Amino acid sequence: MGRPKKEIRVERIPGTDRYRIGYLVEPGAWHHTPESSPAAAERWAQKHRGHILANSKKVVNFAKYANGFFLPGSSWVVRQSAKGHEFSKPYLIMRDGHVRNYLIPAFGIDDPRTMTRRYIDDKIIAMKGHGGRTLAPATKYKLSATLAIILDDLVDQGVIEFHPMEGLRPYSKSPVKPRTALPLYVFPLLFPPTHGELIKVWNSPMWAVAMCVFQDTGVRPGELLALRWAEYYPDKRAFVIRHGVKANTKDEIGTTKTGVVKSALLTTRTHQELMIWKEQSRHAQDFDFVFTIDGTSPVTREAVIKAFRGGLKRVGLEGQPWTPYYLRHSYATYNMDALTEKEMIDQMGHSTILQTLTYQHPSDDIVLARAESAREKLDAKREP
Repeated sequence: MGRPKKEIRVERIPGTDRYRIGYLVEPGAWHHTPESSPAAAERWAQKHRGHILANSKKVVNFAKYANGFFLPGSSWVVRQSAKGHEFSKPYLIMRDGHVRNYLIPAFGIDDPRTMTRRYIDDKIIAMKGHGGRTLAPATKYKLSATLAIILDDLVDQGVIEFHPMEGLRPYSKSPVKPRTALPLYVFPLLFPPTHGELIKVWNSPMWAVAMCVFQDTGVRPGELLALRWAEYYPDKRAFVIRHGVKANTKDEIGTTKTGVVKSALLTTRTHQELMIWKEQSRHAQDFDFVFTIDGTSPVTREAVIKAFRGGLKRVGLEGQPWTPYYLRHSYATYNMDALTEKEMIDQMGHSTILQTLTYQHPSDDIVLARAESAREKLDAKREP
């Protein structure tokens, strides 16, 4: 007479230090557990038996459920649309990238019913980026937010009993290397006084004037890319900024990031460089992009960063973490003593002074100079 079959089977998951379990009443089916010992896996199976068997056919693993979750037309997107929640294409692309590049590689084989808060936290902490680089806490914050959306939908469907991330302490949203203003000594190197020297730094008239516009105006990269010749007013030496290339797209034009329309005021020198580029460009009709190679689309963000780093290398600053966006922070920092708060908000395209303040990194001298008016008023009140 054969040995009676065990009610719960336990075996190691191949290639891992974790165990999976199977129930006698469910031949051939396996469920991954978060446990790393056979005894703990069996106890886990006993504890969760009822819920797992009741939902065993609803989901096989995380990858099967999460794959395509954020694609247009998915059941989740359609359901959210029916509830009045519309998502932009870049938003869905970003979330889908989180799923494909990070969440499925980390949790793909897991049965969502086995995922505990600690297990999820450990997995996210251990995540690596391309080439094995360490992910910033702000990136992990975004990934955990994407995972939470997926698990929340599983709760709604009754596949899992409760949200396993509930109570999980969130990751910091602060960047590891926050942007700041470029040091003042950098500007004479990147923006020498003659046209010939400027071209040597930036390697072409187009990139020379693009970087000058960044320096003069503090525009966002997406706003620079969307500029057309019709939006420039030579007599005013100013662009009117209404548009920007949408995030996560190459040439999809939308409004500015905040929807604010603003001016971008050029110095006489940058105006001259812009007119030189217009004479040389083969695409200088009113509705052509100012910064383009083929005339049909603007240059890409990647090309702008590559050109900026090329300029840094030519002046001996290779290896610095700076990007063109640092010129926006520099604009807000080094012009704060010349403009009123309202003028600064208008030029930056912000809606509140709080936004602008995060871009300003004043020296002690600037802070003390701005305080002089307050000191005079306070001294007049305090001294008899």
